[in-house]
Amino acid sequence: MSRMMKHLKDIPVDQFASDIREVCGRFCVEPTKADRDFQGAITVRNTCGFDVAEVAQNSKSIGRSKRDIRRDPGDHFFLIRQEAGTAYMGQEDDLHKMTPGDMMLVDSTRPSMFRYNGETSCQLSLHLPRDEQQQRFGNRIEGGLHIANSNPLGQAIGSIVQSILTGDTRNEAHVTEAFYSVLGAYLMSVSLGESGPADANRLVVNRAVDIMSVNYTDPEFSVPHVADKLNVPLRRLQRAFQCTDDTARERLLNIRVHAAAQTLRSQRKHTSANIAQIAYANGFSDVSTFHRHFKAVYHKAPGQQLREWRKMQ
Repeated sequence: MSRMMKHLKDIPVDQFASDIREVCGRFCVEPTKADRDFQGAITVRNTCGFDVAEVAQNSKSIGRSKRDIRRDPGDHFFLIRQEAGTAYMGQEDDLHKMTPGDMMLVDSTRPSMFRYNGETSCQLSLHLPRDEQQQRFGNRIEGGLHIANSNPLGQAIGSIVQSILTGDTRNEAHVTEAFYSVLGAYLMSVSLGESGPADANRLVVNRAVDIMSVNYTDPEFSVPHVADKLNVPLRRLQRAFQCTDDTARERLLNIRVHAAAQTLRSQRKHTSANIAQIAYANGFSDVSTFHRHFKAVYHKAPGQQLREWRKMQ
């Protein structure tokens, strides 16, 4: 039984809704029975750099409507783990049954619904700043994503969340990095349409790509650094990439090229000095290497490709 169950107490629904609003934003709480029969409890803490809320209650449902969003725009994703009891959670009309250990990724900018039907239920909510997550994961991260406890990557995420809850600051950086790496691997497996357990090589590749995506702007950052962060031998990392169409080095270079191309496309001028600055800002240590790899990807020099893009606008 979740420890939060021991903290349940009789509380007016309006007071509980106000407490939720302070922590998670505007939600509507619908009790099953009379207000006097409602019980709830909520605690909040910051651990390992994450804001974490634990909520227990016996409402009929808790929802966040379009009207709630207009009055209180959201700026977070919530990773919600079912701790005790059962619930049905989802965004819009897509509801998933949640049993202990299951998780749901919820986008605060979209309507959401949590149904309990009066059964006592407890969830843990990890608050993830929206801008930071989209910078890390791009369009792979989305609300309404159900992460079943039966999925090996889901189990790994749950184990890391448990480590976060211990609040051991000595391992804070490692725990945080592990959380984002495994979450990124899960999001990648979903985007690739992998409904079953990801194979070992694919898992290593997914985690490696997420690490590259965070560190590519550092010109000193290289493939051996990726292996160190993954805590695997360099040869193991290189073998894992044999299941893809490129090597680990090529993937890192492509990440840098595509990031530089996005920056270049937003520029109004493309002088040699400007292009060099963009190359350095995206992890290239010299301009000639940037030009060579840019041309290998886009089949044109940076300045020429920029002119082509402008003609298309």
